[in-house]
Amino acid sequence: MDESVYQQAVSKKLKMDHHESDLYLQDSHEARYIIAGYEFCSNVTRFRSPVDGHIWFCIPFAYDPWWQIRIKK
Repeated sequence: MDESVYQQAVSKKLKMDHHESDLYLQDSHEARYIIAGYEFCSNVTRFRSPVDGHIWFCIPFAYDPWWQIRIKK
């Protein structure tokens, strides 16, 4: 089984955050590489964080822990 975007980001120790089920990855070469191989990469958007001023990727529905909690219910 292929690793999810979240699992790949964790293994590469990328800077990440989330909101609900949306995964946020700080823009980097490693993040771009992961996103390039993502089946739903056309849904990924970029934004500048008002908190830290950095560019981040928003990857809808890709924050695995959010889904894991719901599967258990």
